[in-house]
Amino acid sequence: MSEKYKLTFDEMIQHLLTKNVQFNIISETEAIEILRTRNYYYKLTSYKHNYRKEFDKIPEGIYTHLEFAYLVDLAAIDMKLRYILIQMCLDLEHAIKVRILEDITDDDTQDGFQIVLDYLNTIPTTVEKYIGKMGSYASYAKKMYDRHHQKLPIWVFMECVSFGQFVRFVEYYYLQNKKNDAYYKKLHISLKHIKNIRNAAAHSTPILMNIAEPGRSKKTELASDFLLQVHTIGRDVRNKKLKNHRVHDLVLLLFIYEEYITSSGMKKHTFSDLFSLLQRCKRNKSYYEKNLALISTFTFFEKIIIHLDEK
Repeated sequence: MSEKYKLTFDEMIQHLLTKNVQFNIISETEAIEILRTRNYYYKLTSYKHNYRKEFDKIPEGIYTHLEFAYLVDLAAIDMKLRYILIQMCLDLEHAIKVRILEDITDDDTQDGFQIVLDYLNTIPTTVEKYIGKMGSYASYAKKMYDRHHQKLPIWVFMECVSFGQFVRFVEYYYLQNKKNDAYYKKLHISLKHIKNIRNAAAHSTPILMNIAEPGRSKKTELASDFLLQVHTIGRDVRNKKLKNHRVHDLVLLLFIYEEYITSSGMKKHTFSDLFSLLQRCKRNKSYYEKNLALISTFTFFEKIIIHLDEK
């Protein structure tokens, strides 16, 4: 493996040229300005993995039909996608919390406090260790923490935990209290995958990197069952796409969102954003004419979004 070292902006361009990345649409000078002021090299070039390399040509491992402008376009699309996905995840988190609190409120066997203690005992840990950071002076929830941490009710617990902690609690709640409940069973299966999307979007990690490459991930039966509803997607395409773990996780988020969000206004707004994103993807469609894998992936998600919007 060759030694890695920091590149100057000129060296970044030269390195891309050795990989046969072209600068016919965006010039080399313009590309340097983009790398200086709009995006950074590592993130922008991560999208090149959606393009094929040629290993039977000299030099080996060069890209075919890849313009720097294509990477810039994918980065812009990915940014808009992440904004939509993080909002969807926030909407979903809120909707699930509302449902859990409704169920606990209606459950005469629950006092709202013991369930928190029982859950923490399964880890095992104390309230202070689990959410102790909430008591720091920098935390917006310090007053909430100071008032309730010695005897923590579920409705405060929900406001204090991270999304990862919340996912683990939902899994516990399903296994302990709702063994035959389809609502929580689907969440038990899907939330760990949706967390991947949520974390990536929240940390501005590229979602579309490797989105078109063949995968080897093990798909969930739930994702397959969801896609069976989309009659315009055949079995072979369904099985192939779900092997890509990014595609798989996005499929779960889209279907769970449509099913679990009860606000029609919220869903209408989200699907309006998704359709706007689809239109944005087509703005420079000539960039992708020779990338059949990306076209196939776009068509796959377009069919899902149309199907869910029509339900």
